[in-house]
Amino acid sequence: EQLAAVRSGEVDRIEIRFRALSMDELAELQQLTDLKQLRLEQTPITDEGVELLLNLRELKILNLPRARFTDLALARLGQLSKLELLRCGSPQVSDDGIAHIRQLSRLRFLHLIDTPITDAGLKHLYGMTQLESFYIDGGNVTEAGLGGLLKALPALHMHVRGDHLANDPNADKHGM
Repeated sequence: EQLAAVRSGEVDRIEIRFRALSMDELAELQQLTDLKQLRLEQTPITDEGVELLLNLRELKILNLPRARFTDLALARLGQLSKLELLRCGSPQVSDDGIAHIRQLSRLRFLHLIDTPITDAGLKHLYGMTQLESFYIDGGNVTEAGLGGLLKALPALHMHVRGDHLANDPNADKHGM
């Protein structure tokens, strides 16, 4: 019914929270070219599934917390040039994959969930001056690495495993 509502122009967002979509259902989404928000909470979307989302050029918010994609999919997501918020989790993304996020020049909010990146991955975010908020749950980053990110992006609001970083000067801001 959400698909029908988007097709009719009644809504511009889809949230599927309590079940996973099949590849056939993901393929149906690619017809919804005016979609602005997509949240697939239980779908373990792979690189192949991400390919099916690349027609959604109007997307501003993409929420894929239980993904199973690789660095290749992050590179492909760079085609979604209007993305402002990316919330994703994938145990198959590496430090090198995080570099692809830099392609998203409008990205203001980034939330990584159980993505096994290290301080080296954080360094790829240093030049993203438009980034307002960064949440990381899981991963292998250190306090020193997170501090380096804050030094590079002093206006950044940061949460680490649900808490503010001790030296986050923007701890009172909550834009995500």
